[in-house]
Amino acid sequence: MAEPQPLRTGGRDRDPWRATGPVPPGDVDPVSLSEALTALRDLAD
Repeated sequence: MAEPQPLRTGGRDRDPWRATGPVPPGDVDPVSLSEALTALRDLAD
């Protein structure tokens, strides 16, 4: 598995727990989501 990438904190970096912890439901970074979907599609090929 690839090394985990630093999360794009989008202004959450002032709160170290949220910056490093899991993103709560409904607070998904759309860029990270699209990158994850692209990676899944590449794996499926």
